[in-house]
Amino acid sequence: MNRKLGWTGELTRAAAQRPWRVLGLWVLLLVGSFFLAGNLNFTSDGGVASSDARRASALVREATGQELRAEEFVLVEAADGPLDEQLFGDTVSSIVEDMRALAIVETVVSYQDGAESLRTVDGRMALIQVTTTLAEDDDLEPGAPVLATVEEANANSALRVTTIGSLSVTRLFGEMADETFQKGELIGIATALVIMLLVFGAVVAAVIPILVAVVAIFTAVAIIATITQIWELNEFTVIVTTMVGLAVGIDYSLFIVQRFREERDRGFEKLDAIAITGATASRTVLFSGIAVAIALSGMLIMPDILFKSFGVGTMIVVVTAVAAALTLLPALLGLLGDRVNWLTLPIVGKRRPPESSGGFWGSITDVVTAHPAVSVVVTAVFLLALTAPVLTMNLGSGGISMLPDDTDERHAFDVVITHFSDGIITADVVVLAPDVSTAEVTHGCEAAHKHVVHDFG
Repeated sequence: MNRKLGWTGELTRAAAQRPWRVLGLWVLLLVGSFFLAGNLNFTSDGGVASSDARRASALVREATGQELRAEEFVLVEAADGPLDEQLFGDTVSSIVEDMRALAIVETVVSYQDGAESLRTVDGRMALIQVTTTLAEDDDLEPGAPVLATVEEANANSALRVTTIGSLSVTRLFGEMADETFQKGELIGIATALVIMLLVFGAVVAAVIPILVAVVAIFTAVAIIATITQIWELNEFTVIVTTMVGLAVGIDYSLFIVQRFREERDRGFEKLDAIAITGATASRTVLFSGIAVAIALSGMLIMPDILFKSFGVGTMIVVVTAVAAALTLLPALLGLLGDRVNWLTLPIVGKRRPPESSGGFWGSITDVVTAHPAVSVVVTAVFLLALTAPVLTMNLGSGGISMLPDDTDERHAFDVVITHFSDGIITADVVVLAPDVSTAEVTHGCEAAHKHVVHDFG
């Protein structure tokens, strides 16, 4: 074949000529990735590395020499009906005693210590304020015994015992993320497989893009695990990385596999078809990956550690997806050849000749190219109409209000806010100025205090 292939074409041809070597290298890479992935060291802090909240925390630590401690507010509630004061008091006393016995707990305060504001006037609700030795920015996993004590009290008491705080919210968000991740990936892979079957009309061809995407994701996670040893990344990084990895991995592989099939239908030999595909489709995939990675790098300039983490993870998985598409995929095609069309499905597996311009998409293309100006106007109007809802978008920040209504943590939060907010739920406000005693700063603090009292009572 007398055709300039470029380095992408030569690379894919070389991979197809030595498929077992390439596959062996990828297998070794996957084995190494499996072990490296076990070293993920994420931060559970969904906050921001240089946000106002983190800056305030650092200023408090610098001024006082102390960290802001992780707290839990344990809520004890009596059921409807006559109040059993003995049971209520014994339950609160037992929880306080168990909490104080934990090494991770620094202080425990209840209404029995004279803090009358920690019990409602009707006596049916009480709050136990538990302060741990953990800093809010620390890994909060060691605080699990505190939550276990609450769960045990709730299970063994006739009263309802729930909690809200740094430990419980962090754990719940982690559980929700894991559940969403597992369900989302199963749904995503299943949906992708159905789409691939409709596109290719053959089981083997449909499975290959998913396989390549999964390999790219595993490799990316291993690289991310290595980075977490020296750089702080958020625990949700893997979830976003997997989502993007499936998208670009499948998309890139789909493009290449389809082009290979078309070149084979045109009569080219297997290696020539792979080389031509590498010089065309694979080259497009390479530049597409570069463009996507550059676009994603914009998240690295954000101060929020969440966006930085997403930027790092998604850029890495795009790179691994491109690498797999340029090496692993040609090796698989070199081994399979026309067997990529195995297990062809009836009806949807029927293929048109590569020169054919018929079909739905062919008709659309003919209309657009025949009337380009009209097509541009119609498409622009349609896209603007789709984006119109953005003007009425109601944005908010993530927090406890996002928790499901049926969770104990959300219940405890709502009760605490309603019945115990006065003097219990507080916020540390840090004022940074050359001289905080000036009249301007004083008036500003007073105005801010009045605004908060007016808005939140």
